[in-house]
Amino acid sequence: MAIHVLKGDGPPVVIPTQFGEHYVDETNKKHYLSVGITDVNDWVLTGDAVENFIQLIDTPSTYVGAANKVIKVLPTEDGVEFVSEGATPIPQNQTVYVDAVHGSDTPSGNLGQIGAPYKTIKAALDYIR
Repeated sequence: MAIHVLKGDGPPVVIPTQFGEHYVDETNKKHYLSVGITDVNDWVLTGDAVENFIQLIDTPSTYVGAANKVIKVLPTEDGVEFVSEGATPIPQNQTVYVDAVHGSDTPSGNLGQIGAPYKTIKAALDYIR
């Protein structure tokens, strides 16, 4: 079964020809779905179309202050936020030792402690995050 998509300027004024037919009001950015085929009132408004990302209901409502930031899914997994690239909160009161010359990034039981420092800051940050 083919899905018919009709387009026009303004709400639909024609009777749908089949159930599940789509109509897009390009002027007002509205989407309609047909629930019948006997009357022009068989078109049901399904919701407003969005023109850009920030119009979605689970996204930030503005780009202000978001320059050079990336999108991150919220811990609750029900939306997104803008964050600085690579931004992950670092736990408070966490001490990890790094020594570029004598350290190692190979996992071991004491890695990051005084006698077994990490070799790179990246590995140390990956550990505490």
